[in-house]
Formats: sequence, structure tokens, C-alpha cells
Amino acid sequence: MLMNTIKTTKLLSITALTVALTFLSACGGGSGSDNVINNTNPSEFDGLVYQADANIDNQFKLFSTAKDSNDVNELAGPSISDGDLLTYSMSPDHTHVAFLGYLDNDNTQELFVVSLLNGQPPVKASGTLPVGGNIVSFKWSPDSSRIAYRADQDVFQDFELYTVLANGTGNRKVSAPLVLFGDVKTDYQWSPDSSRIAYRADQETDEIFELYNTVITGGTGNGKVSGVLLNNGDVVGFQWSPNSRQIAYAADQDTDNTFELYNSVVLGVVGISKVSGMLPNTGNVLSFKWSPDSSRIAYRADQDTANVFELYTVDIGVAGNNKVSGTMVNGGDVGRFVNRPTFQWSPDGTRIAYQADQDIDGVFELYTVLPGGADNIKVSGTLTTGRTVEDDFQWSPDSSRVAYRANQDNFITVDLYTTFANGTDNAKISDFLIFGSNVSNRYKWSPDSSRIAYIEDLLTNQVFRLYNSLADGTSNSKVSEGNIKNNSFQWSWSPDSSRIAYIADQDTVGVFELYTMFADGTDNIKVSSTLVADGDVWNFSW
Repeated sequence: MLMNTIKTTKLLSITALTVALTFLSACGGGSGSDNVINNTNPSEFDGLVYQADANIDNQFKLFSTAKDSNDVNELAGPSISDGDLLTYSMSPDHTHVAFLGYLDNDNTQELFVVSLLNGQPPVKASGTLPVGGNIVSFKWSPDSSRIAYRADQDVFQDFELYTVLANGTGNRKVSAPLVLFGDVKTDYQWSPDSSRIAYRADQETDEIFELYNTVITGGTGNGKVSGVLLNNGDVVGFQWSPNSRQIAYAADQDTDNTFELYNSVVLGVVGISKVSGMLPNTGNVLSFKWSPDSSRIAYRADQDTANVFELYTVDIGVAGNNKVSGTMVNGGDVGRFVNRPTFQWSPDGTRIAYQADQDIDGVFELYTVLPGGADNIKVSGTLTTGRTVEDDFQWSPDSSRVAYRANQDNFITVDLYTTFANGTDNAKISDFLIFGSNVSNRYKWSPDSSRIAYIEDLLTNQVFRLYNSLADGTSNSKVSEGNIKNNSFQWSWSPDSSRIAYIADQDTVGVFELYTMFADGTDNIKVSSTLVADGDVWNFSW
């Protein structure tokens, strides 16, 4: 199998775990005269924000729009002819937008923030940069009070970590002084309660990456939360517990090139413990994920047999590991690829879904299991050799069903299915596919779990259209006309599940604009403004 040949170097192991954690962590943008359009809560914007080259081809600006009309407002754009707006993110409370761009200087990428409520111009949120300095990434705190960003703000090419208030004031560095040539890595994370930021850095020894956390307000100190690493050891991935009290991390802390799972308590009785079981030579933990209630960690590892990857959980309060995946056929593994997530907790934490070729080698099917390992159930339909469940399966937000893609009914057609967590009521959702076409992996549950929307690929002419259905496969309807923007599949549900927004060349072939409509396919409205020749709406968010 593929994964039996892949873990040959430390670099590959680090890459696999980092990518897997990116998938697990985790788990879309308009224009108008009034930023608070049709808003029942005056403290929150309920429209869309989008990025488009609306006025000058290839010069992107930021706009807001109502969710059900093209009442568009320009939020921000460059003040210089060669300027551009690169990327943006709406605050979780839908009151501000932070963005990176070359607004004032075509050689300097800076951070700005603009309110969605007061109509004021954007404010530069980053500090004064040295010649050649840039802001390279940023992340909103979960409570929307601050923005963390990574930049070489003080010393060119020394990338450190900073925060700033949502209104653009209070800029300060929060990472500790770094050793010569040291850097903060890009995977810094806010704690769920927004009180701290954890980050990896070679803060003390160049090229030895350890884990630190810093208190943002109401406290002092910047402390290392990973254990003592052996020579050449590194922390390669980490994740906050949902209650913000602990950080789980993977590192070759005790044995070089053997990546094990540790838990560091950062609030309460502080301590570090190894929580993965004894690994064989060359064994590794590949990915891990906290349960929603912070009581357990699920992880994927070749803990019992080298190069046989299985699924385990550890109860943090009780200690001890449970293998929760079922008995594997010879050659079987949890997960089809090393660098994919392959398992997901249900949002309510009652079950774990995972992909494995548990019963037939090479035939990957979908299973669910209780956190302690009992009640292991195959929930996908009957598959035979050459068929597989893809690894992009998704729990519904209410944890009642799992959606998955598979060539379950037709060898060369990948359809979309949903099933109850116990494997009953397996239903095909995609009813419109022609032979040989596929459902894209960008399907999405509505926030209220009542419906699921998906994109079909008609291979005969490369047309991508959007459909949505009730969770049981009934009331299936086409949502979009024209061709959905196929390089990014830009579409999403509104937070209240009432509408779907999407980008498509619905009115003019090759001109991609922003539309919304009701979940049942009615009331289709273009909500973006008129575009310059060759202009397009590039992306959007609710």
C-alpha cells in the first residue's frame, strides 16, 4: 500500500503531520450604499463581503452587499495605481473585515481593518515596517476583539508575532525575543477563549522548533509549553483543547524521528505528559483531534504494528489508550493517504467517523464508532474491489447524519450519499449526474442540518452547476444557472441557512458575478455590482 512506502525521512513525517493537522483544524465575500442593510441586529452585519476587479481590470477592491439585492458599497481599495488588495477575512462577529494589501505602497504588504457598521474608511492596523518588511498572514481571535499577525515588522526577515485590536489600535509584539535567524512559524493558533496564542518557533535554538504560548490580556509571560526536546527534536503540530486549558502536540521529543503525542496543561495544574501508547521502531502519530468536550484525543498511528495505521483515543482524565478502529484485514489501514485527516469527531462528540480498508484490502469504506471503541459500524453502502469512499466525508452540524462521496453505485461515477450515524437510511443525494461525471468534494451541509448542497461536474463539457437537497435525498433541485467558478467552487450557505450565495457566469459567459437565492432555488438575485470589461468577482464571504 502507498502509506507503507512513504515514511522514510523526518521531512516526510513532518510534512504529513502538518498537512493532516491543517485538514483537522479547522474544520468563502459585494458592494452597497448602506453597510447595515436589512439587518435586524444593528450590532452585526448580515450581508456579504466580496473581492472583485470591478473598476480596473486586475486591480482588486473590497465591497459589501445586501444578501437579497445589489445594494453595494465599496469598503476598501488601493490609493495608488499599482496597488492591490490581496486577501481578507471577516471577523467572527461580522462587524469588521481585516485584509492584506498594497494600498499605499506597491512594495509593502500591510494589514488594514475596516468596519462593516459605521461607514468609516479602513485603518492601517500593522505597525511601521522596515524597508522590505511585510505582513505575511493574520488570524482573528474567536471573540473578534483582536487580530494576530505574523510579520518582519521590527527586523527585516525576522518573522515575529503581533496582535492589534479590531479597531486598528493597540499594536504590540506578543512573541518573545528570538535567537539569531529564529522565526515564528505560520501555524500559530488562538485559544478558543481568545485569551492566549500558541505558536511554534525556533525561539531558543536555530532550527529547533518548540511550542510556546503567550497571554494576550490580564496576565504576563510568554512560556514554553512543550517538553525538553532531544537533539534535532521538533514540535511538528499542535492543537488547543476546546476548553482552552490544554494543548496537545506531536513531537520527536524522546526519540529522533519518532513522532509521539503529548498533552500540555497550560491552565490549572501545569504539566506535560505523553498520551500516545508505546510505538514500534519507525512508528509515528500522523494526526490527532480533540473531542468537542475536551475529555479525549483521537489520533491515527501505527502504534501496534509498524506501517499499519489504526485509530486510537486516549481519555485525558483516566489515562490509557483504546484502539477504536476495527480489526484490519491484512494490508488494511485507517486512511487512504498519509497526509489526509481520515477521521472526524461528530460535533456532539458521541461518535467518530473514519475511513478504512478494514474489511477488504484497498476498498476504503466509512465506519463510525463510540469514543471508547464499542459499537463499530460500517455506515457506507456495499462496495466492491475498485470502489472507494473518499476521505472528504462530513458530519451534519447536528451530528445526526454523515455525508460522503463514493463510486458506490457506478464504478466511474462518484456520487454523494448521506447516512445516519448507525448506518441506516443510506440515501443517494446526487440524482442528476451523467455516466462518468462526479460530485465535487466542495459539498456543504446547511448550518441547520436540513439540507446539503453540492456541485456536479458534467465531464462532457466541463460545466459545473450547483444543486441542493434535503438530507435524505428528496427535494433535490438545481440552484445555479451558468457555470460555477470552477477554479475555486466559490459558494456557501448563509449563517441562517435561508440562502445560498455563489459565483457564476450566469448572465454573461466568462464573466463571473455574485448571486444569492433561497435554499429551494427561488428568488435568484445578482448581488454584485456592474463590472469593468474582463472584471470578475473573485471570492466572497457571509
